[in-house]
Amino acid sequence: MNSYRCYAILVTSCLFITIFCAPAGLSAQVKTIDRQEDVVTVTGDAFPLFDQVPINELFLFAFDSTSATFRMIPFQIDERDTANNFVFPDSVDQVPGFDANDELVFMASDAGDRSVRWLDDESSKQFPRYEIVLSDTLDKSSIKNAWVYLYRSTTLAPDQSTDYVQYVPSPTADTAQDTVLGYDSAGNENYKVAGEKEGFFGFLSIRGQAGQNLYDREKIRGTTNSFLFPSFSEEAGFEFRNVEVIDGPVRVIRRLTLSLLGFVDAPIPFQYFRNAAVVGGTLNIESLPLGIKITSLRHSIDLSDQAAGMTFSNPVNSAVVIDGMADPGVDRQVELAPAVNWMQVTGSQGTIVSIFQVPEIGQQQQLYYKDDAQTVDDNDTGDKLSYGDAGILITGENILGEFTIALKTFFYGPNQPTSVAEQLAALEANPLQVEAVAQDFQTVPVELVSFTSSVERNDVHLLWVTAIEVDNQGFQIERRQSGSKAWERIGFVKSRTSSAGVTEYEYIDRGLLPGRYEYP
Repeated sequence: MNSYRCYAILVTSCLFITIFCAPAGLSAQVKTIDRQEDVVTVTGDAFPLFDQVPINELFLFAFDSTSATFRMIPFQIDERDTANNFVFPDSVDQVPGFDANDELVFMASDAGDRSVRWLDDESSKQFPRYEIVLSDTLDKSSIKNAWVYLYRSTTLAPDQSTDYVQYVPSPTADTAQDTVLGYDSAGNENYKVAGEKEGFFGFLSIRGQAGQNLYDREKIRGTTNSFLFPSFSEEAGFEFRNVEVIDGPVRVIRRLTLSLLGFVDAPIPFQYFRNAAVVGGTLNIESLPLGIKITSLRHSIDLSDQAAGMTFSNPVNSAVVIDGMADPGVDRQVELAPAVNWMQVTGSQGTIVSIFQVPEIGQQQQLYYKDDAQTVDDNDTGDKLSYGDAGILITGENILGEFTIALKTFFYGPNQPTSVAEQLAALEANPLQVEAVAQDFQTVPVELVSFTSSVERNDVHLLWVTAIEVDNQGFQIERRQSGSKAWERIGFVKSRTSSAGVTEYEYIDRGLLPGRYEYP
């Protein structure tokens, strides 16, 4: 039971609000998190009471304390099979329903205030709900929070009015020249990316600018010790196998499968969100046959000539002008994982911020940067020129292990300061903390704001204030004298409301003998 103790000179009093009352910590808690780009992913093992529940019976809501209303927010549940692979449309999940490794995905910016109210849906009252608490601990002196509520209902219908990301398939089945578009909550285009025939990036426009294409292409390059296969690139050495897609309102998952040198199939996951694209993931580099050893690996994005005039910055380089002229003074140092690195390109054309970690494989890891449009490189791909071509270069005698080729790339309007990239890197290094708590309908109909007590002669005055009451009959008051184990029922205060709004209550316990009393 919950006790609220206030000590007086002769009498110690505390008010016990029966099971109808929520703990005082629930009162007046509003959303304070302001992380616009954070995607929240929670696995199904956080919701054991919803294990194997049909996914179409789950709905995610945010609460607005100002209007005292719930609203359904964009979310999706992406299933994974027993091998922990995403279940694409042509594959099968061996465990039906919402299970432990499935992923609930939503935007942190869509979260709301905390609420002890319940959704106005009778079916949902027959099941528990989960309160999902988001905590931003970046500033340890001032932790920020937000909340969402996962309900189960057999009568609710999904709200499909908001779709943050859209997938457009390739016009031809044997290539990956597909397109993904990201939108803000008002439906305005944030970015548009498209792939070349092998599936890597070859097109980018920001904020719907007509005729704009800032990408020449995404590049994955490598060299080996073999005379037969001395090098490979995204065009030569990688052969397109297939592309599989999950298209949801919050996330598009795109798995591109390529063959490396005809020996190893390499599935590369891409994920796209409202204002970000995550390129790739972890490529496990195993030993190749015939004694072939990989001696260098590079993952970078080469911009087009439309990027001329933009500037490149990272923690050790500031505002390097992208003009197709060589920049021999660029500092190549990077920090190894778990440190988070950032790069930013900005100008009147828009802003591109990339966040990434550098794996400790090979003998040397460094920034790759090339800005040279004066010399045509016949060994290059795309336009065979380099405009701000930036990424990671790893070298060694025999590179093996997990090579993270992931770049989390964000897209913004023109001429953003580097503080934008610095903040994104800080947020990436300090992800939101997530906790899910099961609640039953019967346990949360009252929100207590405050409780006070006072002693006047031989009377104890108890005063408490509620903010919300839902289907609450009233408050039973009990008392016991110190040293006694028995509680005595001394009164009942009937509820005066069943809605949102501050309501005050008072109870006076009169004519007590001097002593120590508890109202637990």
